This record gives sequence, C-alpha cells and structure tokens, in this order.
Amino acid sequence: MFTIKSSLSLQWKPIGWFNRQCLRGTARWKEETDKEVVRKANSFGFVITSLLLLIYLPFKYWLLPYPLITYGILAYIALNILSLFLVRRATQPLGAFSLVLTTLLATVYFSYMMGKELQLHFMAFLLITMSNQLFREKWIRYTCFGLVSAMLIGLEFIHRNYDPVIRTNYLDEIKVVAIVNILIILLITNLIHHTNREANEKLARGNRFIKNFVAHVTHEMRTPINSTGLLAQKIKSEINKMPELQPLAPHIDMLLVSTNNALNLINNVQDLAMVEEGQMFKENVEKTFFLKPFFNGLVQTANIHAETKRMQIILKVEEMPSLITSDAVKLSHIINNLLSNAVKYGLKGTVIQVRLARDGSDHWTISVSNASRNGIPADKQALLFDHPFISNRNTDDESTGLGLYIVNMKVKSMNGRVELISTADKKVICTVRLPLTVGKTRDLSPDDDFMGENELPNMSNTRILIAEDEVINARALSMHLEGLGCQIEIAENGNELIRKAKEDKFDVIIMDYHMPLMNGEAAMRYLKQNPRLKNIPVIVTTGECSADSLDRLLAAGADAFVPKPIQQKPLRLALSSSRLLQQRRLAQG
Repeated sequence: MFTIKSSLSLQWKPIGWFNRQCLRGTARWKEETDKEVVRKANSFGFVITSLLLLIYLPFKYWLLPYPLITYGILAYIALNILSLFLVRRATQPLGAFSLVLTTLLATVYFSYMMGKELQLHFMAFLLITMSNQLFREKWIRYTCFGLVSAMLIGLEFIHRNYDPVIRTNYLDEIKVVAIVNILIILLITNLIHHTNREANEKLARGNRFIKNFVAHVTHEMRTPINSTGLLAQKIKSEINKMPELQPLAPHIDMLLVSTNNALNLINNVQDLAMVEEGQMFKENVEKTFFLKPFFNGLVQTANIHAETKRMQIILKVEEMPSLITSDAVKLSHIINNLLSNAVKYGLKGTVIQVRLARDGSDHWTISVSNASRNGIPADKQALLFDHPFISNRNTDDESTGLGLYIVNMKVKSMNGRVELISTADKKVICTVRLPLTVGKTRDLSPDDDFMGENELPNMSNTRILIAEDEVINARALSMHLEGLGCQIEIAENGNELIRKAKEDKFDVIIMDYHMPLMNGEAAMRYLKQNPRLKNIPVIVTTGECSADSLDRLLAAGADAFVPKPIQQKPLRLALSSSRLLQQRRLAQG
C-alpha cells in the first residue's frame, strides 16, 4: 500500500509542480550531494513560506489582528525568501543555515508573544529534522543542536518569568493551527524526501548499468584495437625492410598514433571506473627496471604522435640512478597522459622536454614542459587535476579532460604529488614528484630488458600453441610471431588447446584467459597436473590487470602474463623469459 501511495504521489500534478520548484538553483552545483541539499532547503523553505502565506489573512482579520503578530509573520516570510535566494545563488551553506536560524528566531518571538500555551517547543523537532537534512558537516549539525537546546532553555525561562504580550480568546484555535502546520511541514518534507530517495535509487541503478556497460564495451574494444595495432606494427617492420615501401611509412605511423590514442582513452575510462569504485589506491605493484630504456621507449612511442604536428620530444636525465624500483604500469600511464596532453595542446613546430631529476636523497621529479598557445589561467589549474571531464585549454582540440585527473589519482596512489605552472611566456610545466627507491641488480627479474630489444634471445623455430577464440586477434598474433621465426598452431577453445597439447610438442603455450568450453584457469590447472605437459611455460593474455586477477593466474600456474591489448615488446620479453624457464625446468628433470 505504501508503494502505491508513493507512485500516486509522483503522478499528482501539484507534487510534480512542487518538485520543480524544489529543483530551482540546483543547476549551479556539480556534485549530486550539493544538489540534494539545495532541493531539501527549497522544500523546507517553500513549504514554510506557503503555510505562512495561507495563515496570514486569517490571523490578521480574525484570530490575531495585532500588528506585532502580522508584522512578525511578514518578517518571517521575508527572511525565508532571503534564505531561499541565498541557497539558489551559490551560497548554499549560508542560505541553509539562515533558514534554520530564521525558523528558530521566529519560534522564540511568537512564543514570547503568545506564551507557553501555544506549545511552540514542538518546533524543536522540525529544527532538528532540518539540521540533519541540510548539513553534512558534523560541526554545523552540532552547532544547530546547540542552538535548539539553547532555544528550549530560553523558552522555558521566558515562560517562567514573563507573561504573554498578547492574549486572545482564540487560543485553542491558534494552537490547533500551529500544531497542524508543524505536522504538515514534517509530512510534506518527508514525502519529498521519500520521492527524492526513490529518484536517487533509480539514478543509482542507472549509473550502475552505465558503468557496467562502459566497462564491458571498453573491454570488448580492446580486441579489434589490439589486432589493428599488431598488424600495423607488423606492416611497419616490413616497410623498414623494403625501401620501395617507405612512402607508406607516414600512413602506418598515423595508424599507430590512432591506436595508441584509443588505447590510452580506454585505459583512462577504466581507471576512472577504478577511482569511483575506490580501487585506485590499492597496493602498488613495484618492480626494478632500468630508467633510461624505460623512458626512451615511452618517449619514442609519443614521438610518433608528436611528428604529426612537427614537434619533437626530448628526454633529459640529470643525476638519476640507472636502476629504480617503482610501479612501472602506473608510471607508464602517467607519462603517456602527460605527453599526450603536451602534444595535443602544444604549439606546432616546438620542442617538448621531459626532464628526470633527483630531488634530495629520497625523491625524484618528472617534468614535462611545452610551449602553449594561451597558457592556463591560475583559477583553472587546480581544477584540471581535481575534476574529470575538464579540458585544460581554450582550443579547438577535442578532449575528454580525463588525462590529468587520472594522472593526479595515480600519482597520489604512489604517495607523490603533481603540480602545474603556467609561465608568463605561455610555457606550461607539469611536474610529478615521487618517492625514489634505488634499484639493485639482484632485484631484476628474468624478463627485464637489460640492454634493449636488440639483445633479446633469438626466437627462431620456437613452437608456440595459441589458444584464442577471436579469429582476427589470433591471426594478427600468429603473423607477428611468425615474423619472429616462430612456428604457430592455433586452438579456438580450451578443449582444443588440451587436445593439441597432447598430440604435439610445443615450447610455449599462449592462451586467452576467457576461452569458450574451458576457461584459461581450468585449462592451466589441467596442463600443470599432466606429467608430460606441466613443464611447458604458459603465457596468459588478459585484459584484467588487477592484483586479484593476477594472483589467480599465478596460483593456477601461469608463468607470465601479457596484458591486452598485446604490444610487441612485452610479448617478446614474456616469450624470452618462458624459454629460459623451460630450459631450467628441463635441466631439473
């Protein structure tokens, strides 16, 4: 029955009109919690003011035809209107507090005029309800509770020591009107609160659906983008071998730029989802790696994009250790976003400088500087890092505004900070300050790139079994591996993977984590329990790079993983490491 009444109330036209009045002024606020406070303040103020207007004429010409009463009602109405004006004019806390204070003062005034028989101490319930609904800050709530307590003490003092200023023969009628008005205010505001709660629940369900939809779509987008990137890299390597195809090189570079930008956008969208779920600040996955090769690879990739605008990215390293220990995945996302913004908003034909420098004994900085068209106003600089979907320049370039927000979140998760400076000569410098942990050689894992890609072991005649249900992705991956000299066999599902692994002999198995008929985890456990197959290294390709997902993969027996979308260098490093692992296992018998 309660649900039916609630549904009917939503369809009742006066309630719909009242809701529209309560929404006035909410457009000035971005956060939903601030909008909710404005709606509640509007509902309280509008209901109280409406009831005061309704009782004004009866009080003036019948119940209490006294100037002190009618003027008091008019003053109360005027102060309520002023409070609503403050609420709707971007001074929400002041307006809401003035609404509570006005009601409290009106209670004291009319109680002094009419005496304790009016029983206005019941207004304390309304004031406490208003305080709980309008304020999120505890100190403001406690202040309001203190004022209400002081009001009750003051009313008791007034009733004990002073006689009513005004006496009337209609005291019972006035008492009924006052109590009924209080009940009406509480009833209507509770109805509005329930209506808003239902609307918020519907909105929350819609938001959850949108989040799940976006997460699913972006995950599915990785497959075609991954295939495009692998094929483009394969074509570029062939072009480099054939001088007559060099005119095609710029077009392939543009294709690589587009795929990298798309992948960066997907990463940012999924990172934003992690921020909203509170997962961005999970423990960092640190590893030891060589500093210069790591940054050279990032700069080299970003330079492909920069060359389309006749720009150049220069890396400068000052007094930094050769090896550092940090979260390489987060670090690469940070640099990719900073360089993407620098290229997108920098002036054509200019130089972007990436500077790595030591900052004391236990910190280091990454500075990315570029010449901009208009600079960044000081009042906008802080917003770029604290709010998503804010573009950082007044240009014609389209941007989601996610990049710098994600940078800030990732830097904070690494116990660092980020700041931005716009100089008078329109130069923009973004500096990231992070804790420095000097790496040691013994901490390097077998898949670390010591000397660069050219020093990787030869992959010729390596027999690889690929388990991938996406035909295009499997074909693109096999073409790339065949270009390295590998011999490839493809399985379309988990059952076929097991069958082919039993029938033939393979050096390495590369499997997708999500396979039909038998998923990657089940297939991997079967392989590791089979005496003949347990020594074959297994590389898992997955788009799930959370710590929990990786723990499950390793627990099932995975030797390495390559995140999707698959990139050439991580794949080659994983393959090289797998061959070393296999040699160790065979040597151990």
